[in-house]
Amino acid sequence: MICLKQISKRFDIWDLCINRRFEQKKIILIFFISLILIHLYHTGIVSLFRQHLWKVSSRSQRDLHDVDFHLMTRYYTNNSTTLTGTFVSSGSDHATLVFVCLGVTSFDNYQKYIWLALRQARLIAPTLHIVVISHANQSSIVYKQLRELNTTFVAYEDLLKHSGILLVEFHRTFFVQGNMEPDGNRMFVQHTSERLLVLHAYMNATNTLDVFHIENDNMLYIDPNELIARFYACDVKFAIPKAAEHTAVTSFLYARSAVEIEHFVRFMIEVFRLGRKKAIDFLNTSWINDMTIAGRYLDLYAMNDSQSRESGIFELPTQFSGDFCLNKARKEPFIIFDACVLGQYYGGRFSVPGIPYWESSRLVDPRGQILDWRRYTGSFRVPFIRELRIVNLHVHSKVLTSFESNRDDQPTGKPSNRTLPKL
Repeated sequence: MICLKQISKRFDIWDLCINRRFEQKKIILIFFISLILIHLYHTGIVSLFRQHLWKVSSRSQRDLHDVDFHLMTRYYTNNSTTLTGTFVSSGSDHATLVFVCLGVTSFDNYQKYIWLALRQARLIAPTLHIVVISHANQSSIVYKQLRELNTTFVAYEDLLKHSGILLVEFHRTFFVQGNMEPDGNRMFVQHTSERLLVLHAYMNATNTLDVFHIENDNMLYIDPNELIARFYACDVKFAIPKAAEHTAVTSFLYARSAVEIEHFVRFMIEVFRLGRKKAIDFLNTSWINDMTIAGRYLDLYAMNDSQSRESGIFELPTQFSGDFCLNKARKEPFIIFDACVLGQYYGGRFSVPGIPYWESSRLVDPRGQILDWRRYTGSFRVPFIRELRIVNLHVHSKVLTSFESNRDDQPTGKPSNRTLPKL
């Protein structure tokens, strides 16, 4: 009897040990499953986008119906802190023009020409909401000049703090392939791409709609508020101009909301995430920068007018003729944007200012064409070319003063002002 009790007791203890071990294994299993689920939640969106990125590289599968904007933006949007009441939101009937000036000393050094671009924008659009994003702790002179131009200053560091998830990811994945250092600016390639992430961070943090962005060496000749009706008539959600068949230049950019530009900047990050070799193969070029990435982006999502109407992603009209919705949707004068071609031809390049430059691969050929500067509201002049009103000129030479509207001797392309080459 005693023996039986002892045996029974031993079996009870054994059974208890088994149960305890089983519970421990269950806890460990649940813990690892939780880690896997968390990892999938945080990386699943990126993986899906990477898979889609490789799929759409085949021309037979370039259809934006496969893209789910909400799926790709859900994680980053939900995990971004929104600033409320800090900055002014434009609303759907009022445009905002954003300049991004990266580099601690850019206002006085590498990008000091931005002051001419800002003055021109304020001259053309006296009531336009203009935002300048740059680093905090600028000099008192910089702040004073920005106030005099009635602009809103936003600190880059605040955007990084409140809405910088994608910026952090960009810094982690970015690499230089095909270096450019104009005037010794070693950060040029990074900053030209990073500014687009900064633009998204601003729109995401402030919920600002209808944002226009121009590069700091661009002269503006139309108030962006005059363009909004055209963009809505064509249901444009994101638009940039092309310079050549596979090269787009974000000299001028429109984004209806943060969602649309997020789609683009995440595409950019995914290209860098591929790594150097695969990115070169994917873009089919050894130059990896904002221009080649943007060109590939338009190749995939804005191949023609029909696809653009489906996606909301458009190529801005940069040619003298063509099937562009923005010049058909409303009974208004036709317009043309400058990716870089007109500015380089009539103003020269950074390395050789004043000497016309043109490449045969460009989508538009301005040789022999005259810039017609016409009086606007009787006080200043704006350029036309072949009866098309020019929205912007990308002054690659950085000699922006020659193209200011409040003067009477702007370059026209006539031999007398030395901007017309011998043909």
